[in-house]
Amino acid sequence: MRARLGSLARDFLIWPAVIVGDAYLLLVYIGLGFLVVQRLNGGHFQLVIVGTGYGAAYIVAAMGGAVLGVRKGFKKTAVGACVFLILAPVLMVASGTLPALAVCAALLGAAGGAMWPNLEAELSRGRQGVALRRRLSVFNITWSLGTLAGPVLCGLLYPSESVVYSEAGRQAINRVFLVSSFLAVAMVALLLAWQVRIPDAAEASAAKEEPHDPRLLRAFLRMSYVANLMCFVVVGVFRQLYEALADYLWQGQEPARIHSGLLAVLAAASTLTFLFLSIAHRWPCRLKRFILGQLCMLAGLAVIAFSSSPAVAAVGFALAGGAAAFFYSGSLYYSIQGRKETEHLAGWHEMIIGIGKLGGILLGLVPSFLAAIGVANEGILVRSPYLALVILFALACIVQLVIYAASRPACAGKAAP
Repeated sequence: MRARLGSLARDFLIWPAVIVGDAYLLLVYIGLGFLVVQRLNGGHFQLVIVGTGYGAAYIVAAMGGAVLGVRKGFKKTAVGACVFLILAPVLMVASGTLPALAVCAALLGAAGGAMWPNLEAELSRGRQGVALRRRLSVFNITWSLGTLAGPVLCGLLYPSESVVYSEAGRQAINRVFLVSSFLAVAMVALLLAWQVRIPDAAEASAAKEEPHDPRLLRAFLRMSYVANLMCFVVVGVFRQLYEALADYLWQGQEPARIHSGLLAVLAAASTLTFLFLSIAHRWPCRLKRFILGQLCMLAGLAVIAFSSSPAVAAVGFALAGGAAAFFYSGSLYYSIQGRKETEHLAGWHEMIIGIGKLGGILLGLVPSFLAAIGVANEGILVRSPYLALVILFALACIVQLVIYAASRPACAGKAAP
């Protein structure tokens, strides 16, 4: 009994590590974005430069890190990548130019891209079906709690506007990065102490369920990849471009704190959705639920694109957060379900997240393009990335329906509507 309790305790350490990891990332995202906007006088274009460094490195590292994890061990690779998370914000403290911050963001992206797929693979070992969904649901809840804690922490740490624009402003912002670095140290310590508990044969047998048709799983995997890609285009815009819109709408009203609050709403909605999915096990391979998630995201984007009130924007962030959580859950589950440990697709799952984030960041070029063709209304320009999101997400919905329609002859009678 004592040995079992010790095993459970060591396995439990992954959950606070995940919370700390995502709190760290959100703290750095917000601090870096407002540093560019408020101290370097940047706008969408400058945010794109810094964000592209992060996104491009994340994409490459997600696939490379997954391959390395299969060869060297999932946990060992994740811990090695996490060490670089300590370094990235320390370098940001010493960086005073846009190119230097872009390099720091690239280091941050490379470390995160290599770490997450290996953590997902390690914590999923020995689990399939119901056991896998439960395990991944707890993972999703914990990282989502981290994305809630990060904005709350940033709201407490980030200096007021009067301080930001003073001579002491840069040093005050640096406090955000230094605290982030300490969080990364804590995450490394937790991961080193963590030891995954692999279920025994009796546990694995009890968690078995009637398998889904492989062709149906493949169709929903592809649909979820498209949906999750678009959701992280949205998340990329919210986390790394919204500073420009927030500063335009609420300058003089502490826009950094408002943005932190909206990201906390996004995270809270995601956490509640993950919690619901951990209980409602009949959500995989259900088309109606899939379509409902798309409609929630489109509604949320429309609200955000036209809102001028933080309270109204919060409704849009909540709808988007719930939808993003649903599609993230599907993408990760379908990437691991029914596959051997060495054949998992968590690297693909994280690479698609990276592509989505990068795509969202690149939408920051839309205002520059519109300005170049003669659009002068500042309100339209600053909202244009969000209007573009609505159009792109609607097109992605059509692509997913085409994928499902193409799979129906092969899977007739297999899928619940």
